[in-house]
Amino acid sequence: AGLIEYKDLCIESVLKTSNKKLSFLYSKKSKFYNSIMEEGYIKTKKDEFVIKAIDPLENDYVNFICELNLEELEGKHLDRFESIEQTIATILNLAISGTGWTVQDNNIKKKRTIRKTDCSCLELVQEIKKTFRVDIEFDSLNKKIKIYEQLGDDKGVYFIEDLNLRSLQV
Repeated sequence: AGLIEYKDLCIESVLKTSNKKLSFLYSKKSKFYNSIMEEGYIKTKKDEFVIKAIDPLENDYVNFICELNLEELEGKHLDRFESIEQTIATILNLAISGTGWTVQDNNIKKKRTIRKTDCSCLELVQEIKKTFRVDIEFDSLNKKIKIYEQLGDDKGVYFIEDLNLRSLQV
């Protein structure tokens, strides 16, 4: 069902892990409130999320906290993985085979060796990201992993009050 009576929608992206979190408030009086449960799925225009926590508030609203749907990558366990002097696309395709995910074509030609034991596919993807020093974006709707040399631009450091600032300490 389409949820239209939500408030305070917030999507947070973590560049280091390429993960996203979705949170929003939803009225207890809404007709769809009782059909939303933990481990259910929420789709936005760009991503699919899994509901991880439902936190009732004192007023008539409930806070929903969701994480990007990477269940297929988290759920596949690898006892041992080794790839010697391969490109990132080749290594990722080997790492995620059988999960339903694919790797979007890219132009990164550098080659590296990856060895890891006793891990999930998602942990292996994070290790590959760190080894190649690239940025990765998960397209959870189309089940694609997008690879970039660098996402965004370095514009220096600045603080603007009331703009995405959660806390400030000295």
